[in-house]
Amino acid sequence: MPATAGILNGTDLCVYSGANKIAYSDSCKLSLNMSMRDTSNKDSAGWETCLPGNRGWTIEASGLVALDTLYNLAYLMNLIINKTSVSLKFKTANDSDYYFEGSGYVTSIGIDAGTEQNVKYSISFKGTGALALTGSTPS
Repeated sequence: MPATAGILNGTDLCVYSGANKIAYSDSCKLSLNMSMRDTSNKDSAGWETCLPGNRGWTIEASGLVALDTLYNLAYLMNLIINKTSVSLKFKTANDSDYYFEGSGYVTSIGIDAGTEQNVKYSISFKGTGALALTGSTPS
């Protein structure tokens, strides 16, 4: 049974690279999608018909830049520079909660440095292969 009960607070969900939380994240998003194969034909009476195709997933995050932390901007930049896949988890800090996990690549990273403002980063990961739901889920 998950340790976190009730409606989640967004602060509780984070993106992890392996076992390590990505540094100073302030927002994260997991998206799953499925493409559809067109099966329309002369027997479908002018209506579109379809069947499921490939599935995919992405994770996006943003946060504050701090150069003196592990799993910081330099770590994230090196993932894209070296074309390195990384193990990703989208989870709470409670190990008994279920979570999503898979491998992915950084597809984009950006840095926003406004005058007299906190420097922020944004990053997007594209999953390669299956996204697994890990842990005990409610029935």
